[in-house]
Amino acid sequence: MRGSLWAVSVIYLLLVCASLVIQDLRIVFVPAAAAISAFFLAGFAVFPRLRGAFSIPWPNAKSGQSELGLIIQETPLPFRGYEQDLIVHFRLRRLLELAAAATLAAAALLAIALGTVSAEPLIHGFSLFVLESLCIAGWIFLLLSTRWLFERWFLPRSRVTIGEILGRDPGFLRAGVSYQFFDDNRERRGGRGSLGSGTDNAVLVFYDPKNPDKNSCQTGIRFHQLKLELVPRQRETQDIRRQVTK
Repeated sequence: MRGSLWAVSVIYLLLVCASLVIQDLRIVFVPAAAAISAFFLAGFAVFPRLRGAFSIPWPNAKSGQSELGLIIQETPLPFRGYEQDLIVHFRLRRLLELAAAATLAAAALLAIALGTVSAEPLIHGFSLFVLESLCIAGWIFLLLSTRWLFERWFLPRSRVTIGEILGRDPGFLRAGVSYQFFDDNRERRGGRGSLGSGTDNAVLVFYDPKNPDKNSCQTGIRFHQLKLELVPRQRETQDIRRQVTK
């Protein structure tokens, strides 16, 4: 996902530079607004579900260790002497900010298309602060919509497992956690995510089965709220194990 965000940022910066040289802001705002609106709608097309659940098998307790367990998202998840499944309920969140960005983008496109507003003279006489604010706002909205589309595409295609937290970095600029996990082939993989709760001792890891190095822990899931629940293993949970509900 970081590679996609970097690529979008570079393209946007090049368009900004071109618009300043040609003195026509439509060169950057029209494609950016079109992309924001398209990414917002595409997110629902690639994964129509607004809420759902999936499960992964939970380890049994070893002899004398029934009280031990893990903590993820401040939720105690103990090991028991019987088989359990970790049910992960998900639902959309932060739709208001996405909808607001898409609405502003669509309104800008409509205004320019109808010719009621021309972006061409905006560069003349505008203060540098206002011009920078417009470009930064467009960049933020574009990154939000890109991250939204990537997340909607990634979740239903990912595998889910438990990752061990290796270290925490409370630094101001690079605050986060490093973690490790094992993929389907039992190969050790690693990753880094944003800093979650200080009581957590494990993370939920989503990874691409074709390329497990593309992974994210639950703190990197921005537009989906996750709720964890341990239940005794039942036959009906087998159908949704290790994959997001279609």
